[in-house]
Amino acid sequence: MNLFISPKDTVSFDVYVAVDDGKVYASANKEDLLKENKNIKEDQIVPFNFTFKKPSYKDNIEIMKKSGGIKSNGETVEFDASSIRYERFVSLLESWTLVNSSGELLPATKDNIDRLHPDLASVILDKMEEILS
Repeated sequence: MNLFISPKDTVSFDVYVAVDDGKVYASANKEDLLKENKNIKEDQIVPFNFTFKKPSYKDNIEIMKKSGGIKSNGETVEFDASSIRYERFVSLLESWTLVNSSGELLPATKDNIDRLHPDLASVILDKMEEILS
């Protein structure tokens, strides 16, 4: 049993993406994507891989601080889950296989994260949270 997180510990997963008539479809499960979107054909689906650092206790503290997602007035504490999730995404993302329209690999940067389609970002975040929780 290992009770410590190594700085090299990562998790990886695929997200499946299709674009049809300008609409972006994404899912962590290829079969679900096909089942839930009858207009999508298998040859339209592209898998993209995402690798995240496993957070240590210190990483989690730093993410909370950076996110500004916790506020207290002395009597109550408020959590901004969206800010915390966003900061986890930005802080823990190690790499991805996303490409631009020319097929060139895009760097996994905060600026590129900020430009993601919201539906794709939600699927990535949900899968990240499922695996890292």
